[in-house]
Amino acid sequence: MLEAVLKTLIEQGFLPLFNSRRAVLQALVWMGLCFCFARIGLALAAINGNASPFWPAAGVGLVGVLLGGYHFAVGFWLGSFLSELTTHPLTFTNTVVGACLALGNCLGVVLAASWMRRSVGARSPLERVSDIFRFVLIAVVLSPAIDASVSSLSLSLSGKTPWAIFTTLWSTWWISTAIGVLVFAPLLLAWARSASSLRQLLAQRWLEAMVLIFLVVVVSQISFGGGYPIIYMLIPLLVWAAFRFGSAGTTLLVVVVSILSLVGTIRGFGPFIRESRLESLLLSQSFVGVVSLTCLVLLAVIHENQQGNARLKLANDQLQQAQIAIQEVNEQLEVKVAERTAELAIANEEITALNHRLKAENLRMSAELEISRQLQQMILPKEHELAKVADLDIAGFMEPATEVGGDYYDILTQNGSVKIGIGDVTGHGLESSVIMLMVQMAVRTLLANGETNPKKFLMSINQAIYANVQRMNLQKNLTLSLLDYEDGYLKLSGQHENVILIRANGEVRKIDTEELGFPIGLIDDISGMVDQIQIPIDSGDVIVLYTDGITEAENQHRELYGLEKLCQVVQQHSHGSAKEIQRAVIQDVQRHIGHHKVYDDITLVVLKRK
Repeated sequence: MLEAVLKTLIEQGFLPLFNSRRAVLQALVWMGLCFCFARIGLALAAINGNASPFWPAAGVGLVGVLLGGYHFAVGFWLGSFLSELTTHPLTFTNTVVGACLALGNCLGVVLAASWMRRSVGARSPLERVSDIFRFVLIAVVLSPAIDASVSSLSLSLSGKTPWAIFTTLWSTWWISTAIGVLVFAPLLLAWARSASSLRQLLAQRWLEAMVLIFLVVVVSQISFGGGYPIIYMLIPLLVWAAFRFGSAGTTLLVVVVSILSLVGTIRGFGPFIRESRLESLLLSQSFVGVVSLTCLVLLAVIHENQQGNARLKLANDQLQQAQIAIQEVNEQLEVKVAERTAELAIANEEITALNHRLKAENLRMSAELEISRQLQQMILPKEHELAKVADLDIAGFMEPATEVGGDYYDILTQNGSVKIGIGDVTGHGLESSVIMLMVQMAVRTLLANGETNPKKFLMSINQAIYANVQRMNLQKNLTLSLLDYEDGYLKLSGQHENVILIRANGEVRKIDTEELGFPIGLIDDISGMVDQIQIPIDSGDVIVLYTDGITEAENQHRELYGLEKLCQVVQQHSHGSAKEIQRAVIQDVQRHIGHHKVYDDITLVVLKRK
C-alpha cells in the first residue's frame, strides 16, 4: 500500500511540478499557507508548554490534496518542513528530524485523500451522513494515527524524546492532528463549495448573522474566559447556524468555538480545568471533537433532507406532466372510441347474450370462469395472424386443465421482427388465468412502446406482475421465456422449460433456460439475473416450446410423458408442417394420458423456418 501511495505521489505530485508553472505556483502558495497554519499550531504548543491542542495544518493539507491534486501535498510537506526548521536551531539532526516529521504529516494526508477519493468519489464528504462517518474514520482516525506513528518514532529514534513517554507522545500527537482535521478540513471544504451561497445569505440576513456571531463569542468567552459552565448554550446557537447559514457558516462558528475553548483551557479557564494540564486539554479536545462531529452530522442530515425535498418536488412536477399527458391521451381515445362504435356494438351483443345465460344459470363463479376462458381464448394468436409471419410456419395449442388455465403463449410481430412468449403460472384456475392475462398485456404494451432490451423487457414485466401479485395477496409466480426472431436468428431470454431445436438434418438439441432468467413475480428486482443467447435458425429447422403439462402428463400407471418422448415425436414428424408436428404431439400425449385425469394445463408452440 505504501508503495502505491509513493508511486501516486511521484506521478501525480512531483511530475506535474516539472510540466506546469501553474502547478508550481499552486504548490508554493499552499506551502506558504501550510507554513502559517503550522506556525499557529506551534505557537499554541508554546502557550501550552507541552503540545499543540490542535494542528490546523493537517486539515489545510488534506483539503488541498482533495480539491487541488497530489502536487498540493508537495507544498504541504515543504510548509511543514520549513516550520520545523524555523522552530529549532539549524543542525543536521534537527534537519533530518524535521524532514521526517513533515513526511509523517504528508504521508497521513496523502493516504487519507487517496482513501477518501476511493470511498466517496468526486462528491463532497460533508453531504451524506454515511460519508461523514467515512470521513471521520479515514481522515480523523486512521490518517492522524499514521502521522503520529511516523513522528513519534522519528523523535524517539533521534533521542529528542525518551522512549518512556512514547505512548503519551503518540496519543497527544494523534489527538492534536485529529482535532485539526476535524475542525479545519470541514471549514475549507464547505467554503470551497458554498462561499457564494453564504454571501447571498449574509446579504439577506446580515443582522441575524451579526447577532448569532455575537452570541457565540459571548457564550464561549463566558464559558472559557469567565469560568461559568454554560457551554450547553452553544448547542442551540450552532443548530441555528446549521439551519439558517448552511455548512459554510456553521463550520466557521465551530472553528471560533474550538479556538476559544482550547485557548481558554490552556490559560486555565473553563469547565474542563483539572489538576493535570494534559487531562484538561484532553477534555477540551473531546468537547471540540463532539461539537464538530455533531454539527457535521446535522449539516449532512439537513442536506439530505433538502435533496429529498428537491427530488420530491421534481417527482411532483413529473407527475403533473404525466397527468397532463394522460389527459391528452384520454382526449385522443375519445376520438378513437367514436370511430369504433360498430365493433363495440358487436362485442356488446356478445357480452349481453353471455350475461343472459349467466343469469339464467345463477352461478356467479361459473360466470367468472366462463368470461375468463373466453378472454383467454380471445387473446390467443389467430391463425390468420400466424400466417402473416413470412419466414416462419407457426402452430400453437393450449388446453387448460380446468375451465381456465395459467399457461401463456403469444406470437406478436413488430417492425419485421417476431416476438414469441411462453410461460406457466403456478397452479391453474381463475387466479392463474388473471396473471396470465396481465403478462400478455404487459408484453404487448412493452412491444408497442418499442422496448427491445431483453433485460429491461423482463425486468419491467416482473415489476408489474410482482406489484399486482402483492396487491392481490397471492402466492403466485410464473416461468417465462421470450424469443425474438429476425433474419434467421432466434434470441432467447428468460427462465422456462427447455427449448427443443430439431435441425433439418435430424439433429436434436435441448436448450436449457435455467441461467437465462428467474421466475416472474417472485421478487421485485431480477435485473441481475437476466441473460440472452442467440441461435441461428436455418431453413427446415424446428423450434418447439411447451409447458410442463406435456412432459409431466401422467397415464393410469402414474408414468410421466417425459422430455425424451416429446423430442422423439417431434423428430419423427419434423419433415411435416408446424401444424402436423403440433397435431402429432398432442395426439401422442392424449394417447399417453388415456382416461387418466389431466392435472395441468397443456400448451405447445411449434415454429418451423420455411
